[in-house]
Amino acid sequence: MFGTVFAFDLNWLGEHAHYIVGCGVAALVLVVMMSRWRMRVQSRKPHESNQANDEWATPDPSFGNRRSSLRREGSPVEIYVSCTAFQNTTQQAWVVDRSTGGLRLTMDRGISPGMTMRIMAVNAPKKTEWVTLLVRSCKPIEDHFELGCEFDQTPPWNVLLLFG
Repeated sequence: MFGTVFAFDLNWLGEHAHYIVGCGVAALVLVVMMSRWRMRVQSRKPHESNQANDEWATPDPSFGNRRSSLRREGSPVEIYVSCTAFQNTTQQAWVVDRSTGGLRLTMDRGISPGMTMRIMAVNAPKKTEWVTLLVRSCKPIEDHFELGCEFDQTPPWNVLLLFG
């Protein structure tokens, strides 16, 4: 039916046309999906901060919002916070927002971004281990401070549930 072109037998085209059409459609869908994804990625622009000289602004751009886990609010949970900045004492704070990647806390004292602290829920069982957090942001809000924190290592599920 098709004959030969440049010493290639083209008769197989008629026999395998449905495969060729299917591969062509799949390739077209793939190209469209990749171009749409690329346009979405390129359209994202980093947010510009108006707080360039604010002492509470995040000091390092690598501390930016790289959240990959869903953050959820809930009832505030009271916790104990231990940090070297507190000179061997613990402070009380509240977990107001949580995810598998970290927590948002409110407390009376601020902690500089980049510092580590250890926390434990007030209602935790006696043998519960302290959880280590890295402070990513700290903002004064009215009469308290709001801290965005990231887990050093994601704690086990039973410990995560203690934070709400």
